[in-house]
Amino acid sequence: MYTLPQDLKTQLRKFRLSTSRESEPRALLLQISKSLTFESEGTYTDLSELAEDLPSNAPRFICVSYPMMKQGRQSVPYVLVSYMPVTCTGEQRMVYAGARELVRAEAGTGGKVIDVEDADE
Repeated sequence: MYTLPQDLKTQLRKFRLSTSRESEPRALLLQISKSLTFESEGTYTDLSELAEDLPSNAPRFICVSYPMMKQGRQSVPYVLVSYMPVTCTGEQRMVYAGARELVRAEAGTGGKVIDVEDADE
């Protein structure tokens, strides 16, 4: 049903590999129009700024790397956040639900998907 453009796959891979040694959180914001695209050129380093930029009535996928210390070693989990506000339309919900598994697989987050309905979460 959906395919990811090669440049998007390349950018997702680059993001995943470049954030593995970061000490601050990083995030990419993705949207679907007729195809899946990045909403912004750069990465977010401030998650509160990311929350402010999320639309209140349109879903988004967000790739997040979040550094943390586990038993004295740095770990950088990489997760996909599925942001779907309650105010988005049924059509938008269906489009994003249909693309969710493809984005999860291509982003390389394993099974890690977090569902969020409110930007303040």
